[in-house]
Amino acid sequence: MKQTPPEVAESQFRSIVRTEKNGQFAAIRQVLKDRERILRATQKAERLQTRLAPSPTDKPEQ
Repeated sequence: MKQTPPEVAESQFRSIVRTEKNGQFAAIRQVLKDRERILRATQKAERLQTRLAPSPTDKPEQ
């Protein structure tokens, strides 16, 4: 069955809209991944900092 010109135009329009939405979702996913990566790096740095910091119960050597 052959599509009429309006049906072809509608199909092309839907395809373009779908592609644009996928692009927007991809951009959003990328931003979320970047934020998650930064958060993990910050948390790792905090863990390292607390591990390297002297304990308050440690007495300085004399």
